[in-house]
Amino acid sequence: MALSTTIKTMSSGIRKRRRRKAIVALLYNRLMKMHSKLPKSSQLSSSSLLLPPQVCVKNSLYKDPVSDTFSRLSSSHIFSSRPLSAAGQRNPQSPEQFALAQLLGQPISWSLATSLTMKSERTLRPRRVNGGSVEQRTRKGHLSGITKTWPGKHSGLKSKGMYNPRNLCYRRSVMQAFLHLPQFMQWIKHHWKDSAYPCRNANGLPSKKIKITPDCPACRMRRLIGLYWDKDSTQNEVPRTALRQFDLSLLHANNPDFPLSAGNQEDAGEFYRFLRDTFTSASNTQAWRNQSDALFEMDLRVHDVCGNTAQAGCGRRTQRPDPGFGLILPVEGNKDTINRAIERYFSPSTVEKHCDSCKSTVGHSSKALIESAPEILVLQLIIYHPNGRKKRTDVHFDRWLDLKRFQRDRTGNLKYKLSSVISHAGPSVKSGHYIVHVSGPEGFFVISDQDARKSTPSAFTAPKQRHPSYKTSFDPYLLTYTKTES
Repeated sequence: MALSTTIKTMSSGIRKRRRRKAIVALLYNRLMKMHSKLPKSSQLSSSSLLLPPQVCVKNSLYKDPVSDTFSRLSSSHIFSSRPLSAAGQRNPQSPEQFALAQLLGQPISWSLATSLTMKSERTLRPRRVNGGSVEQRTRKGHLSGITKTWPGKHSGLKSKGMYNPRNLCYRRSVMQAFLHLPQFMQWIKHHWKDSAYPCRNANGLPSKKIKITPDCPACRMRRLIGLYWDKDSTQNEVPRTALRQFDLSLLHANNPDFPLSAGNQEDAGEFYRFLRDTFTSASNTQAWRNQSDALFEMDLRVHDVCGNTAQAGCGRRTQRPDPGFGLILPVEGNKDTINRAIERYFSPSTVEKHCDSCKSTVGHSSKALIESAPEILVLQLIIYHPNGRKKRTDVHFDRWLDLKRFQRDRTGNLKYKLSSVISHAGPSVKSGHYIVHVSGPEGFFVISDQDARKSTPSAFTAPKQRHPSYKTSFDPYLLTYTKTES
């Protein structure tokens, strides 16, 4: 070993021993100060007191069976006055351990707090409580790496219009809603860009050669996000080539529940669900599907109580899961509110069902509670009668929504903020026209196909939505909310 290295090693050892002695001396002085303040009846005898570190001597009786390391450091250790063991050795303790043992052995004196001590106490910020059910916390873990920030440098970016070649206003309005959900866009950005979430091609097998699968809607949406929020673009409209490529990729989704037809108007609510299911199946990994459920799926638990009072001892309580995409809310009367519609949705109802306990089919009291809520909540309003005639109901809603009281576990907050409003004008949801009101980085915009106009907060939450290009009013149909942390 070089001489310089040896000197450095020796110097380091000397510094460590000095620091160790200084720490022990400081601890000893503080313990002695605390001991002197105790009543004489509670003080220890002089034989039980700690020895100061200056008089601690090396215990020659101690033999380390492993190495001589401890013998070099024994001068810095404090030994208790306990009797020797059968082998004639003492059991060494570290200074911290022995001091803690002595401290715990002394009685604790309590004094009443006064207004002066209360005011002089350090004020700490209350710790955030991670409330909610186990399922809710598990969902939060699935999305731990997905932020809620807008993609890229969004300062100065404005919402854009989308070209509608035929009757695709239902599609463009839903696409606008997705493109104004920051956490959804951050999630899609991981698709196929991250090896953990590979893309699936048309035959269901993961493709490993290319990073964009032409017939994958998630790949096309990821590309569309980059073009929509491009800070270098000066266009007020999304490139039509990208829209055409996205529309073509939807033809490969092969969803029998929503067969896409050429040029026909469809229900925007059905297309919202179709697009969410399409993005969920874009990758064949369980982690990807767990993230999709955490983003969009509302997990309810329906609690049923048997109402058979004739059978003694019945009243059996059962619960069943009821997961789904958002909430479907009927509206009533000439004037209604979202809060009242949600209250009706979660109020108890009576359902006829078979009871396995009393073996009879009777009415059950049924009540749904939220087990775990999604990050993105879609509310679909039933604005049509069963016969297809449109309701004349003015639905009022706010930018904020609090669902805490409808949770099974109410220890956690559950607040949402309005992100977009898809509205409809026409005799049926499969005819007429759709527009969308969105909240973006640069405020509010009302968009009808490729025509995007600046809007106001009051127009954003108006019961009758309007666009400057149309004289008629539009009825709110699909409301999208995003969960907030406050």
